[in-house]
Amino acid sequence: MGHGDAFETNLSPHGTFSLVAGLYVAAVLAPAATAVLVGGGPIWRTYATLLGTAAATAVVAGLAVSRAETRVAVGLGRTSLVRVLPLAGFAYAGWVVVGADDSIGLAMLGLLGGLFAGLIVVPMARNRAIRDRIADVPVRARWSAQAGPRRRRLAKVLAVVLVGGGLLAFVTGIVVDVRPVLWAGQLAIPVGAGVLGTTAEREYAVIDEGLVVRAPATLRLVPWDRFESVTVTDEAVSIRRSAPWRLAVSCDREAIDDVPAVRGALSRYLHDEQR
Repeated sequence: MGHGDAFETNLSPHGTFSLVAGLYVAAVLAPAATAVLVGGGPIWRTYATLLGTAAATAVVAGLAVSRAETRVAVGLGRTSLVRVLPLAGFAYAGWVVVGADDSIGLAMLGLLGGLFAGLIVVPMARNRAIRDRIADVPVRARWSAQAGPRRRRLAKVLAVVLVGGGLLAFVTGIVVDVRPVLWAGQLAIPVGAGVLGTTAEREYAVIDEGLVVRAPATLRLVPWDRFESVTVTDEAVSIRRSAPWRLAVSCDREAIDDVPAVRGALSRYLHDEQR
């Protein structure tokens, strides 16, 4: 047991959020500002203006956020609206469809830049909000573990099927010149690689509000009402979710130093199926 934020040292250092937030604002606003400022002309002038506008916007926005970085990040992370930030760039979608050929590049930069920068800002803001929420609360138990052996075996089989099938589809699509088959292969390969990532080691903490889960780039707080029960077997500690379509949280028992303590902490909030 302990007190405090068990994951504080794993979050981004102060200033990083301001930098990323500034880049996000620049990615969303700079293409439109460039179109207004240039209004046509040589391509070199357009992209030189874009570079200058993006740099100035990123600096101004980043400095503005840095004046109250923690308050901005925590406040943003606590709102449900934070999820729509990656979609802001899609305001350029109409421009991509009906815009002039010489300006479509700007629109695509705004769309893709807003999407990717937003996908970075969102977890950073939510991580800060969760850290603020769990600071100085009692930690009933804490452990790190990969998924259980059975889950890892299933993930490896699925990954091999997806990556192998994806490569086969990719090559077949090229040979027979069938684009849907090619696209299916391109999709299956990264999905297969991602499946293995779901079994990687994570850090867990039991607190009164729920189960804290830290993956390499994210920090989540899952309320107890989203779980059903806990089961301990010779291979794994499994925390069953309330939603029947969601996979249970599986932790390799061998990686947990004090299984009785973890089981006891989880049993304070969840039904123990073996008691």
